[in-house]
Amino acid sequence: MSAEGGGRNAVIAAKQGWNVTAFDTSQVAKEKALLLLDNKKVSIDYGVGVLEDIVRRDERCDCIALI
Repeated sequence: MSAEGGGRNAVIAAKQGWNVTAFDTSQVAKEKALLLLDNKKVSIDYGVGVLEDIVRRDERCDCIALI
């Protein structure tokens, strides 16, 4: 998971074959990220909200990056 913003970090991870779940508090940041991801031909799961509302307590991750 990452506090993603405009999508640059998510693109790098997705291009490496990672399943990426990202979030940010800004809908504008999500829209910008999705445009970038589409241009790079990768996809991610992107939520808008705060960490406590996005991450499920039972969810497990191999890596978490908060940037």
